[in-house]
Amino acid sequence: MIYHPKKYYRVLSVLPMSCVLGLKGFALFVFFKGYLLEKDFAPVDVIGTVILFSVLLLGMWSYLVSVFKDPGTPKRSLDPLYIPDDRLEHYCPGMNEDDFERAKLNFCSKCSRYRPTRAHHCSHCERCILRYDHHCPWIANCVGLLNHKAFVLFLLYYGVGGLVMGVLCLLFVLEDSHYSVFSILGAGLGFVFFFSLTGFGVMHLWMILKNFTNLEMGEEFNVFDTKNVVKNLSQVFGENKKLWLVPLGKPSADGHLYPIRVRMESCNEPLLFEDKYLVN
Repeated sequence: MIYHPKKYYRVLSVLPMSCVLGLKGFALFVFFKGYLLEKDFAPVDVIGTVILFSVLLLGMWSYLVSVFKDPGTPKRSLDPLYIPDDRLEHYCPGMNEDDFERAKLNFCSKCSRYRPTRAHHCSHCERCILRYDHHCPWIANCVGLLNHKAFVLFLLYYGVGGLVMGVLCLLFVLEDSHYSVFSILGAGLGFVFFFSLTGFGVMHLWMILKNFTNLEMGEEFNVFDTKNVVKNLSQVFGENKKLWLVPLGKPSADGHLYPIRVRMESCNEPLLFEDKYLVN
């Protein structure tokens, strides 16, 4: 709701973000009390601590980008009357109606304007979002085309950070009799973060590799799947592979036009439409 048109809702969005940052601060406090202050450091402990704080910094960077990055909204010039004919593809008999319906340009009655395929209206933010996945209260923002990568990296980095924290604290508890209750708590918190955040992050990464969103899950046929995981990933993570592990760069997809495959009744191979708006 950080992009909500009403100031009241934008102020409220601070609450869930404060919870996330507070939880992270508490976890670091537990690690500090239960490990850093208790442990006689060996080289391997230094390496583990450096890895932990590195992934946590990357996770915080990714989190802030997912919060403050506009997920993207449709441009206003999408009325089929004003789109050149060579950019339009009309429905023809023999095309699978369900495939065409999912991929076509549609009209948002709440925004009173046309929007591209995969864009949906968010009732929390009161606007349409490009490649809308879901609204996440913990980032006070929608997860859409332009911040989905940062959201996934945030989950994965914090998940890996939880694993490192959990392992370090657990090994300390098992190897040293001078551990405290904070050491046990640190191990428990670390593994809870690892299983919850990593599981959610891996699920989102798998969805991106398959090229579908939460709203498109369970469809019989995925009209957006290019059948190439690198192309699918680059639509969200960008074409520059050197930037895939940091929340920088931009997706290769513009959020308005996607390669679309529509099944035909007369043949086994679906038709491929590129750089086309599908309209009735």
